[in-house]
Amino acid sequence: MPRLIDGTVPLLLQGYARAPDLRRRHGDPSAVRSRHTGRPAPLLQGPAAVDFFYDERHVLRDGALPGPVLDTLFGRGAVQTLDGERHRLRKALFVSLLMGDGSVDELTALVRGHWAAAVDGRQGRGAVLFDEAVTVLARAVCDWTGPAVPEDAAREVSEDCVAMVDGFTPPGPRHWRARREESLARTVEELRGGATRLHRALPTGAGDTAPETVARHRDADGHHHDPALWSDHHRIPTRPRSGFTVSVPSRQRSHHAPRFQSQA
Repeated sequence: MPRLIDGTVPLLLQGYARAPDLRRRHGDPSAVRSRHTGRPAPLLQGPAAVDFFYDERHVLRDGALPGPVLDTLFGRGAVQTLDGERHRLRKALFVSLLMGDGSVDELTALVRGHWAAAVDGRQGRGAVLFDEAVTVLARAVCDWTGPAVPEDAAREVSEDCVAMVDGFTPPGPRHWRARREESLARTVEELRGGATRLHRALPTGAGDTAPETVARHRDADGHHHDPALWSDHHRIPTRPRSGFTVSVPSRQRSHHAPRFQSQA
């Protein structure tokens, strides 16, 4: 079997396009051999690959991610770095937050409200769809998870979210990120100290906010989270939102110009 050439440099240059490019060059198989950072790195796709990947007999998360990715995209000690019972308990926490009764409906209502406000505010003026989508979705997710984003900070938060996904660069303005992380950790500490429910932009009677749920949660060792971890966990609902934002302009273009549908 021929020796594999290390693909670290192409990965850095191509980013997310690297995996699909390799599959196309090999006839789009379900598995492709590759090598990155000096180690074997097979690429897998399809239902069988998902089953294999989530079988903990085959995969260890601890130590698998490079430090720069942990520092910018996931956070050290985050659920993506845990194995065994620690991972299952932490994952169950986020599944309950993201997929609980009414959670998706709540988020949908917030997105619609922020879209309507953005459209009203841009009547008669031009706008860059991607930039508006970033701000709308960032505000909706932060309203949903709590605490809400101040009006004058919405654009900074949205830029931080995009930078988190776009190339794994150090996210956003450092001063805002530090303030946000400090605020989130302080919120968890206050809730554990008996503070009243956290306000968020949801109807009366809505379920607990994410910080309220995290404040009560205990890991496999029976201890509470370090409050600082919530700032990392807050990225979990934010990252998919940031990734989805990229598809908004292409979907809008295909809706209004059917000839572009095959490219969306």
